[in-house]
Amino acid sequence: MNVGGLDAVPLDVLEPFDYVALGHLHNRHAVNADKIQYAGSLVKFDVSETEQRKGVYVLDTETMQRQFVEIPQSPDFINVQGSFEHVMDPDFYHTIDTDSFAQVTLTDTEIIPDLMSQLRTVYQRCTGVDRTHGVATLVTEKPVDRHLDPMDLLGQFYDDTNGVTMTDEQRQWAADALAHVEGQE
Repeated sequence: MNVGGLDAVPLDVLEPFDYVALGHLHNRHAVNADKIQYAGSLVKFDVSETEQRKGVYVLDTETMQRQFVEIPQSPDFINVQGSFEHVMDPDFYHTIDTDSFAQVTLTDTEIIPDLMSQLRTVYQRCTGVDRTHGVATLVTEKPVDRHLDPMDLLGQFYDDTNGVTMTDEQRQWAADALAHVEGQE
């Protein structure tokens, strides 16, 4: 038996036992054997567990029969999928339990500013975001004038990346930092 990256234990080593109860792994179906049972975790900890039923096994020691008793998850752990517009649409999110822990899987590829803050206005327990198709980045090749003064180069970079010009205060802070680094203070 080799489960979850743990060292292998041959199943025949466990053969003399009437029943073997194991722990640590979150999935109660980690091993399918008549006399061996993983308990699994009592609550969902990860998006990979959203479809798992959580609970406990009750073992009758007379008959060695076990029965799974489900523990309702409150709050539950859900995986919300779709475009940003879709998952933020009240017609959609009013159909699900937004008080659950939620992993959001977006189909959008564009950058969405302040994404987590926006999602948490609806999904307060949002644990993370992933993308089915990654995030598209805009790469523009702009020639760099290597003869520019470092402050002018920084100003150009700031303008290009932020779409606005640095304020006088920002330019002064950058000039002071550059002077300090160059040892010109």
